[in-house]
This record gives sequence, C-alpha cells and structure tokens, in this order.
Amino acid sequence: SLAQVVKDLQAAGAAAKIPGPATGDVSIASCTLDPNDDTTGDVAGTIINHTGVSSDYFISVNILQGSVRIGSAQDSESNIGPGQTSTWSTFGSLTGGNGGAITCPIVSVERTPSSSQ
Repeated sequence: SLAQVVKDLQAAGAAAKIPGPATGDVSIASCTLDPNDDTTGDVAGTIINHTGVSSDYFISVNILQGSVRIGSAQDSESNIGPGQTSTWSTFGSLTGGNGGAITCPIVSVERTPSSSQ
C-alpha cells in the first residue's frame, strides 16, 4: 500500500540520518563589543557536525545594533569530524555604532566535505 511505502521511506531516511541544512550545525554563544575597542564586535559559537563525513564550514554573521547593520564577520573552520563539536570565534569591524549592545544573527553557513577525505 502507499501508506506502507511512505512509512518504509520515512524509516529509511531516519536510519540514514540525512543531515539538515548547515545552519542547523552552527550556533552563536556570544556576541559582544570588544572590551578594549568598541569599533570591534567579537562573535563566538559552536559547530556540531551532523553529517557522516569530516566537513569544513564558512560562517557569515551580521552585527546589528537594534535593527541597523553596523558590521559583519566571517569565520572558517576545517576538518570538523562527523558528530564532533567544535568552537569558533571571529570579529568584525563596526561602523556607525554608538557603543550600545549588539546582536549577531547568522546570515549563512556553507558546509563542504573536507578536502582531506
């Protein structure tokens, strides 16, 4: 029956652990003005590789003050093993900020198999 086929496909997909979008692997742990330079935003977070192969990540974030974009930051991390958790950190130059609190939403995450495979 069609219902059984759908059930079998769902079970096969769950067993294969098909990875979700790369953005689901990356989180932001901190987003703060640099204590020594309020024209720099410091961003850090965690990567959990949900795929079955070592992967490289390129992370891009905006740095906002309220709803105004005052900077951006990028980071790349290589050879994160399958199921491995890793930390990342980067910084971005800020322009037009007023020294107030910042937020750092993720813009994009690119995940590619590590070339060392």
